[in-house]
Amino acid sequence: FCVVAFGLLAGFFWLLARSVRRSGLDAAGLGAFSALLAGSFCITMLTNLVGYYDILMTLLVLGVMQFKSPRAQVIAALVAGIIGVMVHELYAIAYLPVSLVGVVSALTGEERRQKMLWVGFAAALVIPWTIVLLPMGHAKMAPAEIAQLAGAIHARVDFPSHDGVISEIFAHSSSDALHRMLGYMHAGAYWVYELFGLLAFLPTTLFFLGIAWWIAGARRRVLRWYFVFCTLTPLLLNLVAYDRFRWFAMMELNAALCAIAACWSNSRLQSAREDIAAEPTFGVAWRRAAIFLLAINLATDIGLFQGDARHFPFQRYWTDYQDAKKAHRPVFQPPAI
Repeated sequence: FCVVAFGLLAGFFWLLARSVRRSGLDAAGLGAFSALLAGSFCITMLTNLVGYYDILMTLLVLGVMQFKSPRAQVIAALVAGIIGVMVHELYAIAYLPVSLVGVVSALTGEERRQKMLWVGFAAALVIPWTIVLLPMGHAKMAPAEIAQLAGAIHARVDFPSHDGVISEIFAHSSSDALHRMLGYMHAGAYWVYELFGLLAFLPTTLFFLGIAWWIAGARRRVLRWYFVFCTLTPLLLNLVAYDRFRWFAMMELNAALCAIAACWSNSRLQSAREDIAAEPTFGVAWRRAAIFLLAINLATDIGLFQGDARHFPFQRYWTDYQDAKKAHRPVFQPPAI
């Protein structure tokens, strides 16, 4: 399991680095883009999720993006969508829209009159969602079925499984999860922690989204707002589950993928490929903003394989502050040497 999990993680890093290099962003005068993406909290979070299906789903999206032809991309997006929703239904919400970014770029550009491309785009959206929605009437499992599933898991793994988590997931429907999350949202602490999560992820997300928005240009407004839609759709998962930092990581990664896809589909950066010399396209302000965000991300003392990465810095700072107040200790004090 560990070999496969870390192999998938290594494959994700390799495909992401390859995509960034092909985007031409570094050659176009934004050399800090690679460093900012590597130092972003979404990479930290996904690394801490090694072994989760999130890595496999991001690999599917990156695999789709490797195809240059819009027709090949739409077929790949359909196949990846079917596989992705079989892995987990959250693929339809978080990753299916961004897997179709290249197709939408083509449809809002010179190939907008290609009927077959429109048909493929509709199929790539409808078929995965049909697979997700059809079993909604059988969303809950009976206690006997849950016990049988837990027994099958016990027989196949050599480590303790979390039977309580299995029961919590499969004994409740999406409707139950929605009502539970709405109950959590009535508590003030929920929105405090949500704010701290946004403080960690949102600045870099807006930077990546800003790149995609700027490259798309004013003439392609539909594409611009599609980038915004792809970036924000993972936040809808807050309505059914409590893993807010996973959803924020998906949001940040989707924004970066939108920026990469925008570069591939835009003629202004076509000469910024690795085999052709190009004049810088991004000004000093973009580079300074990237370096500033990189400094902020690296200054928060969160490593790739630390348990604290599940909480992220600002929430931890708030918790430390509350503990210091309760213990009547000074908030700022010199370290013990």
